[in-house]
Amino acid sequence: MFPNMTCRVMEERDVDRVVPLYIGYYNACENAEWTEKTARTRIHEVWSRESALCLILEDGGEPAGFVMGYFRQYDDLVSYDLDEILVARAYQGKGVGTCFFGLIEREIRAQGAAMIQLLAVNDAMHDHFYGKLGFKNCSNLVLKSKWRRIVPGQKGTPERKGDPFQAFLFILKRSGAGGGTHPPRFSGACCPPVLYRESCSQVSNTV
Repeated sequence: MFPNMTCRVMEERDVDRVVPLYIGYYNACENAEWTEKTARTRIHEVWSRESALCLILEDGGEPAGFVMGYFRQYDDLVSYDLDEILVARAYQGKGVGTCFFGLIEREIRAQGAAMIQLLAVNDAMHDHFYGKLGFKNCSNLVLKSKWRRIVPGQKGTPERKGDPFQAFLFILKRSGAGGGTHPPRFSGACCPPVLYRESCSQVSNTV
């Protein structure tokens, strides 16, 4: 179907070449707000890892997709953490992503990894795509996150006017945990706390 399509290991110069693909997909399809700077940082930090394995898919010399991830050593095995697999929108729905994954899986096995694991958005589209590739939901792990600062305008994070520490004291006062009008005592050499949101979601799609 695509006779001029090739796959090879990503070089550092390829990072800038795949940035437009990354921004084009996520900003258009997932309502993200990536910029050239943040997207390049995101991709380069994975590519530059000591145990990274990243491949680029090209059609006639032009980037058509890429995959990036890295090997992780455990006590009894080595896994490959698939951090990103992306195919340009023009090639989606044509079996390119499935074939591309087959190439990376073959290379991962050749390098001795016993399994591939990844985090995926918990929706029907991702469940279908990774399900047909043989991935199963992991039942013994959950992803836990903890917001350490207030991000104005960020979806799902708390927003309060004024100083975050004062907002924290206000909450303690209302709940009675702060001892009336007096601020609570904090033990240890720690910084003043700020508001945060705790959330956890199931780590999906691990084989």
